[in-house]
Amino acid sequence: MYVSMEQFQLPCTASQLQETYNTNIKDRCKLFLVVVIREVEKRVPASGEHLEVLSLLAPTDDSELSFTKLIPELKRLSECSIVTLENQWRGRKCVPVPPAVISDTVGNWIHLLSHKDSAGNLCFKELAAAALCLLSLPISNVECERVFSQVKFLKSDWRSGLH
Repeated sequence: MYVSMEQFQLPCTASQLQETYNTNIKDRCKLFLVVVIREVEKRVPASGEHLEVLSLLAPTDDSELSFTKLIPELKRLSECSIVTLENQWRGRKCVPVPPAVISDTVGNWIHLLSHKDSAGNLCFKELAAAALCLLSLPISNVECERVFSQVKFLKSDWRSGLH
């Protein structure tokens, strides 16, 4: 990950701070950015396997190889058979993609989820539901940990002991 110092320059000339304070602030900002980047690198796998699987769900990707790479994830998320999912994967190529969602992966899968055949049956119900579930899984659990940290402040033993 690359972050340029131009993005984080302090307006030193307009500031009334002494030069030593300016230098100290800049050094602390640099150190903070290094720590943040290291933490992000720890949480997001360098191999990019998660992102590769998600990229296979793009509306423009229609290869059979993509489906074979998705099978393990789809098995985990859907209770229907792989044959059903494969048939839906092949059939989705026949559905015209509206221009509004051609570059929107989630929008495309929502469109496929609501697509009905002439009898009024949802054609891609299982596949689209599994794809949307896969797209909604967080890459890391940082947000969940933040929520629990906030709740910890509200629901502490000390606070519960106050009567």
